Amino acid sequence: MDESLHSDLAEDVSTSSSFRQFKIKHFHLDLSLDFEQRTLRGTETLQLKCIQDSQTELLMDIHPSLSIQDVSFCGTEEDSGSVKVEFLTRNFTSYGTTLVVKCPSPCKIEEDIQVVIQFVASDGPGVCWLKPEQTAGKAKPYVFTQGQAVLNRSFFPCFDTPAVKSTYSASVKVPDGFTAVMSASKGEHRKADNTFLFTMEQPIPSYLVALAVGDLVSAEVGPRTRVWTEPCLLQAATEEYDGVIEEFLAVGEKLFGPYVWGRYDVLFMPPSFPFGGMENPCLTFVTPCLLAGDRSLADVIVHEICHSWFGNLVTNLRLRWAQIIAKNQHQPGYQHVRNFLSCQGKQKYTLPVYRALWNGSEETRALATEIFNATSHQLHINVCKNVKKIIT
Repeated sequence: MDESLHSDLAEDVSTSSSFRQFKIKHFHLDLSLDFEQRTLRGTETLQLKCIQDSQTELLMDIHPSLSIQDVSFCGTEEDSGSVKVEFLTRNFTSYGTTLVVKCPSPCKIEEDIQVVIQFVASDGPGVCWLKPEQTAGKAKPYVFTQGQAVLNRSFFPCFDTPAVKSTYSASVKVPDGFTAVMSASKGEHRKADNTFLFTMEQPIPSYLVALAVGDLVSAEVGPRTRVWTEPCLLQAATEEYDGVIEEFLAVGEKLFGPYVWGRYDVLFMPPSFPFGGMENPCLTFVTPCLLAGDRSLADVIVHEICHSWFGNLVTNLRLRWAQIIAKNQHQPGYQHVRNFLSCQGKQKYTLPVYRALWNGSEETRALATEIFNATSHQLHINVCKNVKKIIT
């Protein structure tokens, strides 16, 4: 087996960034929105640590629709002085390009640096502008971002790979009469200039940063849940989901452990939203079609909530636990591994467990074969193919 495909050194062909040379410790987005020009004018401040010596360039993922205006560089975040540096763009793929930032001097390993990038995001594939007639209220325009899987590079410069996770913060200035929401654990409204301030305290990959701006109102439907909608949908959303989401969260915690994200809010998107649901940490985007009036579609939220554990966490705790049992020959725990694998259905995140079992003892290999033979009928054909490659 080629371990380079399954280790932290595996190549990610979707990114051209220098994420092996620099670590993002935190980044801040300062955004100003203009509906008339259909632009997001922004300044991104990145706090980086050099993790490979003598780096002369910083590479970031961007998109042709993202216009880079200026790049500055300084040694530490305490250093008030900065210097403008050279930058250029380089072709990469059909879905993105590369921003090449020239370092003023070679960066040393363990050196902390701060990079400030001024940019303008327009009508890119990850920034979706809606006309008033495309909304439920049909009175005001709307904009939302769609980062998954590799589209946030048209929203802001980033290391667009799930291998990189960091905290972030943002300030979003919007026109009067509009509200901004983001996939963040904390948010507040500075009314003086209609600016919304956000902080994400958990490290996340760039594709999970999400923004929506529109004629939005909200209501609490649980101790840690709020529904966001256009005004004409608020009553329906409140009645449909009052108390319901907290029940789902409580069951999730019993099964998978603590819900670490703090909030779980739901944004009911305009009718033109092209997806059923899109999970983002702390704020799931969903279609208004879920407002059936009788709660018959409420359990669709369960799928999105599960991503709070399976996908959005830095590690999948149950998955990691199963791998540890297999690796360390905890035979009394094999029954729990068997139960875990038996209930996974079409999900693909069981592959690392099969890999751990097959790389173990004769007993773990037998367990892998037994479980696959018993459950292969419920697996997606692509999952079956991948498991067969592991255990044969």
